[in-house]
Amino acid sequence: MSIYDLCLYQYAGFIFVCPLYMINVLYGLVKYWLENINEALNKIDLNPENCYKIRKLAQAYCDVIEISNAINEATSKYISSIFAFSTVGMIGEIYSLYKFAENNKPFDVITTQGNAIMSTLLTTIWIVHLAEECRLQVKKIKRTLYQLSLNTKDKNILAEVKLFSMQILHYDIRVTGADLFEINNEFLLTSWSAGLMYVVIIVQTDNTFVTILKGFLDSI
Repeated sequence: MSIYDLCLYQYAGFIFVCPLYMINVLYGLVKYWLENINEALNKIDLNPENCYKIRKLAQAYCDVIEISNAINEATSKYISSIFAFSTVGMIGEIYSLYKFAENNKPFDVITTQGNAIMSTLLTTIWIVHLAEECRLQVKKIKRTLYQLSLNTKDKNILAEVKLFSMQILHYDIRVTGADLFEINNEFLLTSWSAGLMYVVIIVQTDNTFVTILKGFLDSI
């Protein structure tokens, strides 16, 4: 494999995996926002005049959870796509090397595609870690709200705390490690099936072309 081809593969791999690094950053921001919400709740003076602060934090929490759930859904689809197309791409390229480029070594393609798959796997593991950290922050917010309800008898404060707790139940964070792998099993299998069918079509077309060409040359 030439240096140009190797650079092209590495560049394509970077473009393919780069969004995962952006997802890491987004999950980091979600974790940071949830930490700030929890800290702000801990610092609130239990005064009826501060009810609006709890209300604003509740709204901020709902906004952050909506962002987090959207990130989780996009992440699960993107990771499934990478695993599916990387695996199918490896099969197709190994076949192409065997068939059309005898001087190239299939190990080169296995290495480049394997690197893409391993990079995706390692990045996904870190995403799962950040996702679970986000869920942990939500649990801390629940404990903080419970502590606030124990530390005050003011009806207005208790009403806001209860409303915040109900919003947490309604806007539950859908970020778990299992979701990143299980939520799109059907999509993953469909992608694999389509990709493998494409490889089979290429192989059959190539064999047909070789047969026709051989018959033509024999007739000359």
